[in-house]
Amino acid sequence: RCGYGSSAAFNRAFAQSYGLPPGEFRRRQDASISAPPCPDRPHDEDTTMYEVKITQLPSVSVAALRHHGAYHDIGRTFERLGAWAAGRGLAQSRSFGLYYDDPESKSENELLSDACVETPEDLALDALDAPVRRVTIEGGRYAVLVHVGPYAELERPYRWLFGEWLPSSGEEASDAPVIEEYLNDPRMLPPTEWRTAICVPLRGS
Repeated sequence: RCGYGSSAAFNRAFAQSYGLPPGEFRRRQDASISAPPCPDRPHDEDTTMYEVKITQLPSVSVAALRHHGAYHDIGRTFERLGAWAAGRGLAQSRSFGLYYDDPESKSENELLSDACVETPEDLALDALDAPVRRVTIEGGRYAVLVHVGPYAELERPYRWLFGEWLPSSGEEASDAPVIEEYLNDPRMLPPTEWRTAICVPLRGS
């Protein structure tokens, strides 16, 4: 009712204004805490809007290398996969990340993800390629948001996409993993120009 996009955004604004979170404020109702002046506008983070497109994506055949642990550490797994791909002549292939778990509901050591590069469907993998394995990224309906900027800033569009856009869109996320496609080469560009497509699988035809 106050106009904030999520309870988390309201809690941050409340704490910044009153110096304590809403729960603590309720517990100290007998204390004299004067209300601050109403801010002219919400914090920029809470008014950020992104463009989301619902589109049909095709299936993609990839070689995948499993990553266990914090998603922000997957870069090291991509480096290992990149070395493997270069040896196979796949250095210029499209690259993807598959993220299977909600980092808000599981501890870091429980998180599973895959670093992936696109491969020809007829490329054979054998025992010498292990632990790289063949995976098919399933096609279907996806909500796609393209973020421009460092990978370290991806938390913000994710929070907006799942916390604000999805609940109000009438859509429902499926149980398939969230996909990130890295649309340009981070080795060739500054972080401010990195482009990442966040692809959320949707239920329905």
